Amino acid sequence: AVNEMNFGIPDMQGNQPMNEMIDKGENLDHCLMSRIDVDSLCSTLSESHACGDSIDAGKYICNYTYYCSLRELADIENADVIFIHVPTFSVVSKKKQMACILDFI
Repeated sequence: AVNEMNFGIPDMQGNQPMNEMIDKGENLDHCLMSRIDVDSLCSTLSESHACGDSIDAGKYICNYTYYCSLRELADIENADVIFIHVPTFSVVSKKKQMACILDFI
């Protein structure tokens, strides 16, 4: 996750920050990453599910949520954060998504 709020469209409250820092105490390009071994996790899940890994949470609310979650739990031992983008049910059925999430857990 990147320390940047750069919303291409307004959120539900009409806010549309552009090129603003989430954490004013860090540089705009400051990144936080999950401690979870995402490569290994995706490798295991991809044996039975269509999935992949990414280092980009996007620029909208997804990145904001992920960055804030990673920052909040950074100093807590055994508290890990992962962000999972899921497609709409018209792309991947609810049944397939639920199976993948259950295998993930």
